[in-house]
Amino acid sequence: MVKPNTSRHRSPLPPTIVLAAGLLMFLVFCWRMQSAHAQPPMAPSFESIPGNCVAHTTFVNGGRDYADDFRCAGEAIRFHTSGVGRSPSLIWAGQWLLVDEAGGYRLGLCTFNRGIHPTIDSPSAPIAQTLPRDPGGAKSAYLTWRYGQTTDNAIASALWAVFHYYAQDAAGSNRATNASAPLVPSLSMLAGASGRQDLQDLAVGLDAEAAGLAVPFTIEVTMSSNGAGSAHVRAGAQPVPNATVRLEVSGAAFDDESTVAVLSTGGDGEVAFEIVGPAQTATVVAATTGPGPAQVYRAAAADPLGHLPQTLITPGPPVPLRAEATVMLDAPPAPATTEAPPTTTTEAPPTTPPATDAPTTTTTTEVPTTTTEATTTMTTEVPTTTTTTATTTTTTEVPVTTVPELPIAVAEETTTTTTTTDSTTTTDS
Repeated sequence: MVKPNTSRHRSPLPPTIVLAAGLLMFLVFCWRMQSAHAQPPMAPSFESIPGNCVAHTTFVNGGRDYADDFRCAGEAIRFHTSGVGRSPSLIWAGQWLLVDEAGGYRLGLCTFNRGIHPTIDSPSAPIAQTLPRDPGGAKSAYLTWRYGQTTDNAIASALWAVFHYYAQDAAGSNRATNASAPLVPSLSMLAGASGRQDLQDLAVGLDAEAAGLAVPFTIEVTMSSNGAGSAHVRAGAQPVPNATVRLEVSGAAFDDESTVAVLSTGGDGEVAFEIVGPAQTATVVAATTGPGPAQVYRAAAADPLGHLPQTLITPGPPVPLRAEATVMLDAPPAPATTEAPPTTTTEAPPTTPPATDAPTTTTTTEVPTTTTEATTTMTTEVPTTTTTTATTTTTTEVPVTTVPELPIAVAEETTTTTTTTDSTTTTDS
């Protein structure tokens, strides 16, 4: 049996020093709590590994190279700045999976080609990185906000090229004749370096899209007294399509009697809605988010021995946007009253079925006619003697056929009743 140790121990430090150390630790704890509350909200991350992420395998022999390294959306392409024909092997143009400082999974795109991709065994660390081709970071903020978590392989590959263009990071000796030359010096060289014109076209298009929308977003909501309203999301004067807008109404409701709706803007940056309610004040609040500054992480290297870590760009915390409109709703129109027309009952005349004559069968027997040709007798006139020519007629009596009287069929009166049921279809909005 183990007995508890009840002996008393004396502190080797004077009580004043112990008290001062405790007070210092308490102040540090309070400062850290205050700093944590002052930090902006974290960007969205994943609690588990996204379904489209797979364990990375080397493109040289097809085997797994490092433990717990995962690639997600993207494509393995051939690439060399001097032409695709000089590419020594495939390179992963796409997303890598990393773990942020809060323990969440994130998707990042490489901005330092000479490093080694990340592992998820350790958290990566946020850092600051200058992007020479996007010095203010506005285009990177938009692209990571809009496409940073895409599952589209082609878009992820094009973003890989765009962010390397923004970073102007060194290519390394495997991808360029001059190892310190930029991996993507310009977007117009992508087709020659990769043999993929579609990759170049998509990258140029994404950069142009970002340039047009790389200004602060705004949201505006308007509403009329008849309940019709709309919300607009813009980047400067440009409409923002496919932005998610959350609408919440008080004092009224939407057509389906709900008070919250989540809609997506069209090509004109607008969502339209309609509310219904009594003649009272109604308020609609419209909320969305805009791009926040992109976040760059120094990856926890999959092989830290002899390799530099990559830097990976991810979406930063989005900027919340809100607008509201209040209006006095019109009184709903009174339902129209229609006087029912008098009911007229018309008695149907009795239906007499038409008489049906019994069919008559007529049998005709052709009577053969027998003609007896008179015999010509030469008469010698003799006084007092007369010779008469006789005619014989043969008659065949035609038998009379009596047709039996058939009963007259009287069609019974049939009454057909048609029942019409009004069908009312209700469609939930």
